[in-house]
Amino acid sequence: LAAACDYLGALGMKKVRAHEVALTQGAMDALVAVPGVTLHGTGSAEARSGVVSFSVKDVHPHDVSTALDAEQVCVRAGHHCAQPLMRALGVQSTVRASFWVYNSAADIARLVAAVRDVLAVMPVETAQAG
Repeated sequence: LAAACDYLGALGMKKVRAHEVALTQGAMDALVAVPGVTLHGTGSAEARSGVVSFSVKDVHPHDVSTALDAEQVCVRAGHHCAQPLMRALGVQSTVRASFWVYNSAADIARLVAAVRDVLAVMPVETAQAG
């Protein structure tokens, strides 16, 4: 724990937060541009904690997660211990990507490319839907 605190202290927590917000905003911008992808949660990267939850039209989040895993993109899928929120959002579960100091814009590009690959195997009308 002390080593982690020293590491983060050396980076500077303001820089850590700025990096987290920039990556979160980048992921939100890139994912919302993909037809068939719906973002869940606030539209403000500043109000998030490096987490972007989304769903892919007509594809179960666990299937999305499995497909992304096959492309070496790590995400979580499920209700994330937030069943009341899932009910309020009108979804069973979501896919969740998380970003922090060890992530880069390249990770976002890889995530989005993998999501596009998931959509590519779906029927054309599904991939076209927004």
